[in-house]
Amino acid sequence: MKDWRKRLERPRVFDQGISIGVLTLSTLFATGLLFSGSATVFFNLYGLLFVLGGTCAAVSIQFPFEDLRYAFLQVKQILRPQVSLSVSQRVQFLSALAQLVKRKGLVVLDQEAQKSHDPFLRLALELASDRHSGEEIARILENEISSSLEQDYRAVKVLEALGGYAPAIGLIGTLVGLVGMLDALQAGAPVGSAMAIALLSTLYGAILGNLFCLPLAGRIRDISLKNERLKRVTVEGFLSLTKEESPIVLEQKLQSFSALQG
Repeated sequence: MKDWRKRLERPRVFDQGISIGVLTLSTLFATGLLFSGSATVFFNLYGLLFVLGGTCAAVSIQFPFEDLRYAFLQVKQILRPQVSLSVSQRVQFLSALAQLVKRKGLVVLDQEAQKSHDPFLRLALELASDRHSGEEIARILENEISSSLEQDYRAVKVLEALGGYAPAIGLIGTLVGLVGMLDALQAGAPVGSAMAIALLSTLYGAILGNLFCLPLAGRIRDISLKNERLKRVTVEGFLSLTKEESPIVLEQKLQSFSALQG
């Protein structure tokens, strides 16, 4: 059991797409700062706080706190190194598990549940080890899938709302800066501070919405769909285990199922 488990282990790594995106954005910003001659021209505390505070306030009015918290946790999760499991790796795991169950019985499922770091897989193992029927296992696991998808959908909607509000709040900040600039012109006072607010608020809103919130929403949606495919293959595998199908039949069924899932 130890040998096949070691073959399926994967190290935690940063997502390559996110790494490339962050590196590219950093390079573009560094190039812009180099040509501008000064980094301070791109920084205005009031404009930044106006965009961040206004965007968060608008979203907090639209969504309950639980949705905001879950969206934040999802963003925090995808920015960490992850163990990326494919459907084929899950098929290999379930096939090897079926062979072990055939040799030693369902008692190994409880042992595997204690070792599993995947909450969904651990639940499936615990249900199967307690000898629940296939229909009951499928019902419980399908409910878990539906609940997870709903949470992910809400997180995506929160980030999409952030991406939509940020440029709009930036434009409002620009209008505030323009009003201040016109007032300063009328009074004969310096207009530099008001002009910085007017220009940089739009920049901050566009960057926050289009370079962070919307791409992160798309990434969470993509990860959610991949996790759904992985979970549905897991459900099929445990249905086969409860029916005591042979490991060869289980593997063939899951291979065809994973092919249909793409």
